[in-house]
Amino acid sequence: MLLAYPKIPDSKNCPYEQCVAFEKYDGTNLHWVWEVELGWYACGTRRSRFDLDEMGIAAFNAAHPGLEEAPEIFKRDFASPLESIFRENEQYHCPEITVFRNAN
Repeated sequence: MLLAYPKIPDSKNCPYEQCVAFEKYDGTNLHWVWEVELGWYACGTRRSRFDLDEMGIAAFNAAHPGLEEAPEIFKRDFASPLESIFRENEQYHCPEITVFRNAN
């Protein structure tokens, strides 16, 4: 599988389009994948992706000790507000959206 969050060495090859940037001080980047029909259906790190169901979360937890609380925290604190933003704003109407969060 391709990396969900490939390493970008610098900005010289980036297009001049809208971009959201942030400092990554430390920690693991986690990603969460949303789709209109499926809702939140996958999560993972920069190099891995897991289904956001019971089996996938168990596999995620086994592969990433210390991050076991991440799926529940995301679902509890971020999933619903982000989904509301995606559904209510025309600019987010696209087939799939991947969001990233530093695990710090």
